[in-house]
Amino acid sequence: MSCGANKAFAWVNVRSTQSINTSLGIGIGLAIGLSRKFDWLVSPIFVVMQTAPLAALIPLLVMVYGIGLTSKVIVVCIMAMPVIVLNTSGAVRNTPASIIEMGHAFLGTKLDIILKIILPAASPIIFAGLRLGVSAGFIGAILSELKITPTGVGDIITFSRSIADYPTMYAAITSIIVLAVIFLNVLARLENYLFKGSQQTYASE
Repeated sequence: MSCGANKAFAWVNVRSTQSINTSLGIGIGLAIGLSRKFDWLVSPIFVVMQTAPLAALIPLLVMVYGIGLTSKVIVVCIMAMPVIVLNTSGAVRNTPASIIEMGHAFLGTKLDIILKIILPAASPIIFAGLRLGVSAGFIGAILSELKITPTGVGDIITFSRSIADYPTMYAAITSIIVLAVIFLNVLARLENYLFKGSQQTYASE
């Protein structure tokens, strides 16, 4: 497989893994924030994931899952998902009680309260967690390619460094930074589009 094909395949993997982190992270964080029992059962797992030394875990992951894509996806999830889950759960849990009570007073269903009250109120912190999670996910993706098997961008960086082809190495690193910046800008625009004005609405609570 050519260098360009390797790079393109790596970015497809990064994007798909970030989608997994986003959807699962927000869903689990929402469940933790809404249920004390689920919080007690699940949140310690993500606290441990956030504090675990990833470099020491990579050999264990390789022993269990091999050197394929599964190990790399798990590394990215360990890096990104705890930030998303814990930020989302904290934001949901700290939604102003008076606004939720108002929703009950107007006979809002549980789904209405979640979609129209809790999520807009929690959106600034949720999207802050997403931005941190995206950054951590890119770090995890490159770390997994460098430490598990040198493929994709990790292969380009390692090979270019080994033959002293520094322009190619720096070009690969720059492409990572540019793609991460694009992801973060897309998240910022999505937040403004979905929850425009929600920050001002709940600032006085």
